[in-house]
Amino acid sequence: MSGGYAYNHYDYDPQYMYGFSFRGHHGIAIDIPVGYQFGEHLGVFSGLSAQQKGYWMKGVTSVGAFYPFVYRNDWYLVTPLVVEYKHGGENFNHFIDVGGYAAGWIASTFYLIGLTQSGETPSFHFGYKEFNNCVDNRMEFGLVAGTGIEWQTKTLHTWFTHVRCYFALSSQQKHYQTMFFPSRNTTVLFQIGKKFSIKPSRK
Repeated sequence: MSGGYAYNHYDYDPQYMYGFSFRGHHGIAIDIPVGYQFGEHLGVFSGLSAQQKGYWMKGVTSVGAFYPFVYRNDWYLVTPLVVEYKHGGENFNHFIDVGGYAAGWIASTFYLIGLTQSGETPSFHFGYKEFNNCVDNRMEFGLVAGTGIEWQTKTLHTWFTHVRCYFALSSQQKHYQTMFFPSRNTTVLFQIGKKFSIKPSRK
């Protein structure tokens, strides 16, 4: 099991919507990896990962009087499938992995902070983003790659830390309108964790 920090970059071009900008989302990720090792160097790994994605958005209405800050927090359940190559010494190893992933959007919340030009008290709203079958894509597909180091003990435990990037190839929104601007997530994880081997890697 592993856990750590997740940074999500929301790639969306607002085109003609001048005054709108997007910033990255800071969250967490928790993984339950499973895998099979082929000899000393190659392995295949999968599992489940709960990841926070989302974004900060700042915008201006058409009349220019209201400046909202929207913080959107999306939870995805992710299943990667990667091939791992590792090399090193008796206890410490360096590894890299590449593959693909499928993810499902399971929940979303948002916070909206409204500021006015007249200096009035800011408004604050909290809500849940409901899934819209006509607009939203429930599933996300993409590529994944990572690198890290691990420390193998003489018992059944292996400690590791890694950096992994999930790059979405599918859009978060469906092609539901004439002017379609794809929105994609790129999520980078920084994690530490521990693996438990069914069979010891060495005597």
